[in-house]
Amino acid sequence: MQAGAAFGGPIKKDRTYYYFSYEVTRRHETGFSDIGAASNLSYYQLQNFDTSTIAGGAVPLPFGTIQVTPSRRHS
Repeated sequence: MQAGAAFGGPIKKDRTYYYFSYEVTRRHETGFSDIGAASNLSYYQLQNFDTSTIAGGAVPLPFGTIQVTPSRRHS
């Protein structure tokens, strides 16, 4: 949705004026994506990564299992 308004006019004739304008753009998005769906794991080469195993579990992160892209080495 896009909307806007503008108005203005003279304060003193031929000397001083005022002008105001306002514009807004709103996007309606859910924020969800199916990139990580099980059927897409091989297409996007996503790998499951358990954050509770970092540093041998000594410093567990509260994210659980996340999906990450594999590292790429350029030759």
